[in-house]
Amino acid sequence: MKNVVCTSLSAIVVACGLSYGEAAHAARDPAYFNLGVVEVTPQLMTGLKYDDNFYRDSRSISTPVMVVKPTVDFRAISGLNEYALQFEAVNRTYTRAHAADSTDVGINGTIHHEFTSRHRLDMDGGWGSYYDEGSEVGSTGALPRYEQRKIGGTYGFGSRQAAHIDVFASYDNRGYRDTGFNDRSIVRYGSTFYYRVMPNTRALFEVSRRGLDYVDISNAGYDITNYLLGLSMDTSAKTTGFLKAGRRYRKTKASGTSTEGYTGWELGLSYQPLSYSLIQLSAGRDYGLESDNPETSDFTKGNTIDVSWRHDWTGKITSRLGWRYVDEETMNFAGTALKERKVNTFNIGLDWKIQRWFTLAFDWKYNKRRERAIQAGTFEDNYRRNTFMLSGHFSL
Repeated sequence: MKNVVCTSLSAIVVACGLSYGEAAHAARDPAYFNLGVVEVTPQLMTGLKYDDNFYRDSRSISTPVMVVKPTVDFRAISGLNEYALQFEAVNRTYTRAHAADSTDVGINGTIHHEFTSRHRLDMDGGWGSYYDEGSEVGSTGALPRYEQRKIGGTYGFGSRQAAHIDVFASYDNRGYRDTGFNDRSIVRYGSTFYYRVMPNTRALFEVSRRGLDYVDISNAGYDITNYLLGLSMDTSAKTTGFLKAGRRYRKTKASGTSTEGYTGWELGLSYQPLSYSLIQLSAGRDYGLESDNPETSDFTKGNTIDVSWRHDWTGKITSRLGWRYVDEETMNFAGTALKERKVNTFNIGLDWKIQRWFTLAFDWKYNKRRERAIQAGTFEDNYRRNTFMLSGHFSL
């Protein structure tokens, strides 16, 4: 599903970063031109993808897909401050299923501003109109359309060399234009207190709250309150990471239900043994909105692991490997477990930098989802999916 909302590991770089092909690559070392104080970087990706199950179900309907993705990045830097804006569009033509042809458009921006050494602000936001790859509107063959609006920010107070605190808040809303799919929103806010206990290690305490809502259904929401303790480590130029663990409390908005508490955790690790090799790991246990089946208004509770390895074999050849594992339960409004789900995702990619302005990439991605009903009458939605993509990435 494109642009899945990552509700459980929002602070982890890798958790939403196993995308590939049309989303992950760019021509390496792209050139830019100046528009006043703004750097403008246009890029273009074109590719041919073969998808053997693009509706992500037991029918296994396959088709070649022509993909075209132009992007334009605007960036301004002033000292430690940086401001960025990106416009992008993705057009997909399904040669054997033209009813699913689609065009996504989006705009995203980020701000990093340091007022003083003790006051800083990070913000990001965006708007986009997207088609949900992996779902179908009834039996029409068309993909469901939705608009996504999101904004978030973190205000930091205090010196990073000593005790400091981050206050954060974010809002993410997805509204479907087609019937049969449920609009959803996530509101998150809280603060994290850091205290340096060693030169490269900080203890942390986080208190946060997250609202998970299906906005067009009454009382279909959870409020998740988190109390987490942990460590943030920057042990060397090669290794950085964090670990947080504690209690998560789920309060259901449906009447007649009680609050549930259980142990949740988050882990993030980045290891760069060589200047040209990077390994990243993230994992966690948390609640979330149902993203695999947007036709339902269910919730999830479970574990997620993401591992990726990027390695530059030469100045022109780069390989990418990734694995994502999800082990979760889906639950209804009242918190009743409906089914168990296990999802394995593997991806392999290879980039060949033919010229500074042109990179040729090949990607393979494999998904396997297995579900087991807990409640009688719950549909088990199992599938396998392979996608292969050959793409060219162009810049100035």
